Amino acid sequence: MTSYRTIISLCILCWAALSASAITPEEIDAQVEKGFAAHDEGRFEECVTVFHDVLEHIPEDSLELRADIYSTLLNDHMRLGQLSLALHYGELCLQIDEKSGNKDGLSSSLSNLASVYLSANRLKEAETMLLRSIDIERELKHNDKLAIRLGMLSEVYTKMKHPEKALSLAEEALQLDLSGGREMKAAIRMSQLGSCLVSLKRPEEALPHLTKALHIHQQYENMPSLVITLVTLGIAEHDLGHSNQAIQYLQQCIELADKNGQVNPLITAHHELSKIYNETGDTRAYSHLEQYIQLKDSVESLQVQQEISDLEVRYDTYQKEQELEKKELLIQRQRIIYIALGITLLLVIAIALFLTRLVRMKNHNMQLKDRLMQLISHDLKNPAIAQQRLLHQLTHALDKIDSDTLQQMINSIAESADAQVNLLYNLLDWAGLQTGRLRFTPTMLSLPPIVEEVMGQHAAQADIKHISMTLTCDESDHTVTADRQMLCAMLRNILSNAIKFSNEGGQVYIDVEGQSVTISDQGIGMDGESNEKGTGLGLQMVAKMAKINHADITINKNVSVGTRICISFGKK
Repeated sequence: MTSYRTIISLCILCWAALSASAITPEEIDAQVEKGFAAHDEGRFEECVTVFHDVLEHIPEDSLELRADIYSTLLNDHMRLGQLSLALHYGELCLQIDEKSGNKDGLSSSLSNLASVYLSANRLKEAETMLLRSIDIERELKHNDKLAIRLGMLSEVYTKMKHPEKALSLAEEALQLDLSGGREMKAAIRMSQLGSCLVSLKRPEEALPHLTKALHIHQQYENMPSLVITLVTLGIAEHDLGHSNQAIQYLQQCIELADKNGQVNPLITAHHELSKIYNETGDTRAYSHLEQYIQLKDSVESLQVQQEISDLEVRYDTYQKEQELEKKELLIQRQRIIYIALGITLLLVIAIALFLTRLVRMKNHNMQLKDRLMQLISHDLKNPAIAQQRLLHQLTHALDKIDSDTLQQMINSIAESADAQVNLLYNLLDWAGLQTGRLRFTPTMLSLPPIVEEVMGQHAAQADIKHISMTLTCDESDHTVTADRQMLCAMLRNILSNAIKFSNEGGQVYIDVEGQSVTISDQGIGMDGESNEKGTGLGLQMVAKMAKINHADITINKNVSVGTRICISFGKK
């Protein structure tokens, strides 16, 4: 036992070492929650760092969680100005949604990617993404999301110098938001529609939409949209020749854009003011032109720096991925070693258990043989002693024994002889089963003739105790598939026991119903008090032969009623 415990302990240690190299599911959940919390609180750099570290530990089949993380990383990298990384995670998210078939998620992924492409001025890719997203939202009938996608595509077409396309999309988006009662969203669509009309040199049509949008943005304090609306209003007023009103709108735009850090509207406003002041010969034109040039150069410089930064980030990411691959390879090698060690130990345990079982089986077989010899000796001894005693009485006092006593003594000798013969049959059958000499040879048999044959073999045994045997058969088919020798042995043992344990002058009933034979007696039952003893070898053999012949055997024993044994064969 001590050696087994040692081996099992070593297996547990190997398993523990194998498991220790991996992060636990609880730790993964904690890191994921930490990342989302950092995103919600505006700590974008921390969120990005946490998610980059935890992604390698999230199972590949956790598609929904991975999609949520990829989408969050896209948004945070965009806020950090890291557009190439934003595109990378947007594409990963898109792959998951395309694979899952989730149309709602797919539309969102397409829209998010379009936003990144639009920020990177990759207008053709943005158009492709938005067209796919719009088709999905039309199919799903999500008018609020459809209006957003149409408005975004309107901006793309405005930048692509396709104002007519942009105008029709902006008008449709506006109608959708107005019919849905989404006032704040409708204001954004009005601003987009005004921008399209300005591009088409229709400023007089643009002004009502832009003015209404301005009031709504001011009411809701929607600063980013307010800045864009102000610069568009300034351009529209300038196109209409209303220089003073244009200057007023553009100066408000510069003040708010500077506070909010909206560089692109700021550049446009300075450029527009430089043109207005230049037309009137105002020297302030140079100041705004200088601001325009500085901001534009600054943006271009930032773009270059950002590209360099993105390259550095991608290189760092590549390096980290290489390190992770090496680490994973090392972990895999360690796992192989641990698994090989575990398998070796398990083989040792299996061999030890097998050898132990062989020893136990050998000991058990020896015990069975000893017990069998004791029982056989007992059953052989008792009839032999009885016969010896009776024969001595007959030899020395035959002239003094009356006829009735003589008949009883002869009956007792016959019973002892029957018991010895029955035991001999059982021993021969048991030996045949154990050595394989008694082979299973199934044939088609009819039960009644076999039963009558066995009854005839036990007629003398029954007559000695004045026991009557009654056979009844129903009208059904009694054909079974069984080994004839084994069937006779089973019936012989059961019928012999029924007679043996029955009271003097009793009855034994044999009922053949279909493919079943039931033998019942009215004796004291096999568990009752009786002078009759047996080895139990016969019933053990009956059970084994029944199993070989695919038959079921049931035994009902009752001390006051007797014993009822049924053998049921499956019809073949």
